Amino acid sequence: MYVFPEENDFLSLFECEPILFDTTAKDLPFYYNKATYQFSNGEEDFIVTLSPSYGEVKIQVTQPTSS
Repeated sequence: MYVFPEENDFLSLFECEPILFDTTAKDLPFYYNKATYQFSNGEEDFIVTLSPSYGEVKIQVTQPTSS
């Protein structure tokens, strides 16, 4: 049986709160929502989008331009 990580696991991994796509349904399980995590390591900016029920993971990495 496949077990998907819980929301707390992603909070620990990305060390930030997600931006949830559906904020109208307070009882909507994390598994059926779309969560976007935005964070930086000082050199790159990361945007990680998870849609667990669709099996989708999107990772976008950018380097800030120096002025």
